[in-house]
Amino acid sequence: MGSDWFNRRKFLKAASGLLGGTAFLWADKRLGALGRDPKTCLCAEPNQANAASVFGPRVVHVHAPAATSWDFGNDYYGNYVDQDIVNEMVDQGLIVLTGAANIEDAWRSLIPAYSPGETAIAIKANFNNNLWCDPCSTGCADWQLKIDALIHPINAMIRGLMRAFPSFDPADVWVFDATIGSNPPVSSRHIPERFKDACIYPRVRFLDQGCNEIAGYNSSDSDAYVTWHNPADVSEPPAQKITDVLVQATYLINMPILKRHGGAGISLGFKNHFGSIDNCPQLHDWVCFIWPASQYSDRYNPLVDIFRNPHIEGKTILTVGDGLFGDRAGNANKPAPWNSFGGQAPNSLFFSTDPVAIDCVMCDILDVEGYQGGVQPQSDDYLRLAAGSGLGTYERGSPWQEPYGSGYQNIEYIRLPHPFTSFVDVPYDHWAKDYIEALYRDGYVAGCSLNPPMYCPERILSRAESSVFILRGQYGAVPDPPHSPPSTPTFEDVPSNFWGYGWIESLWRDGFTAGCSAEPLLYCPSREHTRAEACVFFLRIKRGVDYQPPSPVGLFEDVDLNAWYAGWVEAAYLEGLLPACGSNPLTFCPEAPLDRAWAAYMMCKAKDIAVP
Repeated sequence: MGSDWFNRRKFLKAASGLLGGTAFLWADKRLGALGRDPKTCLCAEPNQANAASVFGPRVVHVHAPAATSWDFGNDYYGNYVDQDIVNEMVDQGLIVLTGAANIEDAWRSLIPAYSPGETAIAIKANFNNNLWCDPCSTGCADWQLKIDALIHPINAMIRGLMRAFPSFDPADVWVFDATIGSNPPVSSRHIPERFKDACIYPRVRFLDQGCNEIAGYNSSDSDAYVTWHNPADVSEPPAQKITDVLVQATYLINMPILKRHGGAGISLGFKNHFGSIDNCPQLHDWVCFIWPASQYSDRYNPLVDIFRNPHIEGKTILTVGDGLFGDRAGNANKPAPWNSFGGQAPNSLFFSTDPVAIDCVMCDILDVEGYQGGVQPQSDDYLRLAAGSGLGTYERGSPWQEPYGSGYQNIEYIRLPHPFTSFVDVPYDHWAKDYIEALYRDGYVAGCSLNPPMYCPERILSRAESSVFILRGQYGAVPDPPHSPPSTPTFEDVPSNFWGYGWIESLWRDGFTAGCSAEPLLYCPSREHTRAEACVFFLRIKRGVDYQPPSPVGLFEDVDLNAWYAGWVEAAYLEGLLPACGSNPLTFCPEAPLDRAWAAYMMCKAKDIAVP
């Protein structure tokens, strides 16, 4: 589907301005087992602001082709996930999502206060297809390999939390799936040993319906029950109660799997909370439209009201969509290769604080995959309704449209390729990556955007912008022009209130430019910076401001010997500052504009900067 790329539209927008229990505990002991006194619960108050407003409708999609190495055979797919790569995916995804300088600050922006033993972080994992405590790990039948949650993103999140909070105790992380199912205990969902065996942090707590600590439904909290807001002509759904895990938790991270659903079309973040209520099978008549469902309405969906419960909406700080394998065809299949990811696993993680926006993007990913013609139109009805209830931003778009991100107008979709570079828009395989990284490493450039960090390699330099670039090449990454500007402008077309006034005046004072016109004296600040003009600037950086090139000999088919730049372009070519643009015949394209990628190349060559 093309190379990974960051959304250029977002640049223009930015530039203009993380104990083995027992099933036979009594109800009050169950609450005590969660580390909270059932009568004096120190629960967090619901957040006053909707989580979607924290970082807006931003969805970060991290794609790392090497994150998994499973051959889609008969061994457990969780054994073929690279934890180190997933660590990098989670760290970078959260840094870009929050705009933080590092993973520590990213987590602190999501969790502003943490106290060991008092702050509980619940993580809703999805084990819809696991009914056993100890399923196989090798030589499995296909039915034993149906898609379920992976521990690796959770390991990565705990790693980040421990860096953000030196006193962080992994026992404050509660991984749960409280699904009871329609035929208990046979269909109760369990967190299996093969999942827990890969957990790096021994004190993490696991809660389910029989294999671990019990995720019960015994709270007397008045908000433990879901409040329905169905229209008068839609039957009220049966009563549902929120699991004690969420009643007692301080914060909630929702971790759905990227997958379709045989009845509801898609099963993503909102439907993941079927595992947070006590009798989800009763709700299928209201949420499913593919199966015969007598209560389905495009004007009401109980998924929205479940999310609106204070213990879910008020505590959710983050949604992490697990698309490392996903299920392209349904919600109960063994993972298979995806057409839209080149016959490989998706190897993707999604991050957002907007629960509606992230489900929209994951729905679009499933739609583009095209299984049986894509997702059914009714699949996103709940998302429209959720947006109408103020839970986030609804928009269906194209995640594959290039440049990536341009397929949305309201959702800020950011796609990050792995391996990562210093700038999200300079992928690892970009031809100028090493030159740009060298300039950034040595402090010559800071990029064109700080949040997210971007370089804008294909952006054409104007002559005004080139003055900044050249002077920073000469003086280092200085924040201001190196010389105080004169009170009277030198160039008629560069007034003192122009943003680049000081830079252009400093360029003139240092002898780098004579302008674009002598009579009258002009600089032409808005004109595109050409390859010929760049040759002058970078030769003077390399040889000094008094340098004059040898007389031209006619190397290039498209350079007239009488052109003012003829000697400059030949000298720059011979000194390796800029290659030719054509070889047969040899051409230079002197009037072609110079972009920031080629400017980085020329800077490294002119200053003899070591390139990785």
